[in-house]
Amino acid sequence: MPDPISTPLPLKLRRLRLQLGPALIFVLALGGAVWLWSRQSLGGTVAGEVSSVSLHVTAPRDGRLVETGSYPKLFDPVTPGQILAVLSSDSRNSAEQPINLVAPAGGSVTAIRRRPGEFVKQGQELFTVTRADSPHIISYVRAGSAIVPKKDGKVLIRSKRKTATATVQQVGASVEPIPEHQLARPGVPEWGIPVRISIPDASELPLVPGEIVYLTYLP
Repeated sequence: MPDPISTPLPLKLRRLRLQLGPALIFVLALGGAVWLWSRQSLGGTVAGEVSSVSLHVTAPRDGRLVETGSYPKLFDPVTPGQILAVLSSDSRNSAEQPINLVAPAGGSVTAIRRRPGEFVKQGQELFTVTRADSPHIISYVRAGSAIVPKKDGKVLIRSKRKTATATVQQVGASVEPIPEHQLARPGVPEWGIPVRISIPDASELPLVPGEIVYLTYLP
């Protein structure tokens, strides 16, 4: 009886590939589905913006801004209560004492509306001071999204390759237009429910007002 002819190695490999290929594809597809489901169960990742708070310094009465030599420049840092300008009395009420106009919070001067020597009227804006810190993060949950944020729920915040955990402070009661810079596709309007989130400790994740961060709502 003649010896059996052995199967060539390339043919064996081809047969093995045909036998294992469908099973391997199934395993990969299943793994991908599990990964997507796990991502969905975490609520997905959305963008958020570190809020920026601007405070306006206005003239408490009619008067003229006095040249003091310490008049702030644009983007100058200021501390709470720092004197920004002096408002002299209206010439018609010369008995009134000058008024010191002070910074309402620590931060920087982001707008200067009037200059020394100018006459201003009561209520006119003189400066804008933007706070150095931020009270919260604002994000939007798109209509129809599987994300269901709840008050006191936990959120993972990612920025500058660092992460920290924060808490949902408040969930909006109505749908609002999403700001242009938070749109998934610029120029395509979207609407969502606003969500206010606490700011993590600066030692864990330093953030600056206006910064865009990425949020994952945890179950």
